[in-house]
Amino acid sequence: MSVVTLEVHMGDAQGWKFLGHIGRGLVITDFGGPSFTWRLVILGNDVYKVQNVVTTNTGKSYLALNKTGPELVSSGQNEDSRWVIEGLP
Repeated sequence: MSVVTLEVHMGDAQGWKFLGHIGRGLVITDFGGPSFTWRLVILGNDVYKVQNVVTTNTGKSYLALNKTGPELVSSGQNEDSRWVIEGLP
């Protein structure tokens, strides 16, 4: 398991921002903190579950991708909450 901070490049005008949550949902912003820190839990073959170290007010902590975009979910058991991350040591 690795602990990481996720940054998102928002284009030349905004640059790099941090991905985390405040209370209930995901946010992308200039600052970090405990709820902007993530655990990478390896499942094998470069596949990971990405879990926030702080659970939201609604009991969610796993990063998932649905039809409308990223979201936090309460369980990392479904396909939508598995991420391929190549090249990690």
